Amino acid sequence: MQERYIRWWTPHLSRDFEMLAFGPGGGLPLVIFPTSFGRYYQIKDFGLIDAVAWFVDSGRVTIYCPDAIDLESFYNKSVHPADRMRTHLAYENVIVRCLRFRSARVLNSPRCGLWGKPGRVSRC
Repeated sequence: MQERYIRWWTPHLSRDFEMLAFGPGGGLPLVIFPTSFGRYYQIKDFGLIDAVAWFVDSGRVTIYCPDAIDLESFYNKSVHPADRMRTHLAYENVIVRCLRFRSARVLNSPRCGLWGKPGRVSRC
């Protein structure tokens, strides 16, 4: 299975952003977020990528595992709640604008799947 480490600077967070991508492309983009306090490699470490390897290898899906910043946003108790929300909205912009654009451009797909809660997949 093809695995790619992707890192780019994003103006939304004013820093580098990291993620892993699995598959050669061409399939439905599926974005899988890490759990609380998790990182972009957590989904792979938990063996979830191996569990869906057939779908990736057959070209049905391309999986993106973006990094999370919940330690800098919702769980950062050292800053005011409004600042936590601003940080989360900046992260949301990375996902909606950068990652969504990247998957649409690279995979030529107008749709994607999002997995944010266990057992719940939605489409965008």
